[in-house]
Amino acid sequence: MYSVLIAVLSAGTACAQPIARAGRTFLAYPAESIRLDGSASEGEQLAYRWVQTGGPRVPLEGADTVRPSFYTDHPGRYTFELTVREDDSDASIDEVDVVILDPEVGTRYAPASGCTHATPLAPALWLLFPGTIGLVRRQRQDHGI
Repeated sequence: MYSVLIAVLSAGTACAQPIARAGRTFLAYPAESIRLDGSASEGEQLAYRWVQTGGPRVPLEGADTVRPSFYTDHPGRYTFELTVREDDSDASIDEVDVVILDPEVGTRYAPASGCTHATPLAPALWLLFPGTIGLVRRQRQDHGI
């Protein structure tokens, strides 16, 4: 005797779970409106929920939308977690870091004299590596320089 098993799937039944995609880490400057973007998340009729999980606290506008935004004057790393849910299905979570750069880092300050002339680095290297002068001169002589 043989048994036959037939699987019947009803139309509209989703097998795939939603996938949250909060985006990649990105850089911004203070005093800018920063917009997060969860639009790469996968699923149909997704519900979005963003929560800040790290960094100096900021008010997040539109925390239940696909693209919330925030504003800050303070440099630092801000971490946000995105949770997407599709109807009554399981949730998917992803996070993104936003690094707010300090505009003062990396700028060159002029000394009190007002001189912005930088001292050449090469003489200091010759003091650290005196044997390299002879090597450079020998190479130039070998090549007819």
